[in-house]
Amino acid sequence: MASPTTQTYAQNASNYAEYAYQKQCVEMNWLVPPTDDNRGGDYKYDIYLVNSLGSLRGETFYEITGNWQYEWAPSFIEIINTLPTDNDLKMVVAHEFNHACQFAYSYRNSLNDGGFISIR
Repeated sequence: MASPTTQTYAQNASNYAEYAYQKQCVEMNWLVPPTDDNRGGDYKYDIYLVNSLGSLRGETFYEITGNWQYEWAPSFIEIINTLPTDNDLKMVVAHEFNHACQFAYSYRNSLNDGGFISIR
């Protein structure tokens, strides 16, 4: 049976995403993940807490439409809502947000295993 996401878990995920943004985009000067043109209901970056991702704890998906011509791509993140510790949640959010920043540079390199490395 699927476990419901608690308010505390959701708030912690949000706080960790803000922290990851501050570290990676502000302090390290990485590109900010591009907007998704309101596909997630608004222009904010979308992180979904889900019941299952198979054997994964989190995953970042590029979100392109039609005949996409750009090197970069908007994206969204899914994270399972049952990570056992707060530290696990913090690490998974930071890791997946890093992939979102990578897609701001190039989603095509992720398709070819070039440029950026993906470790799961």
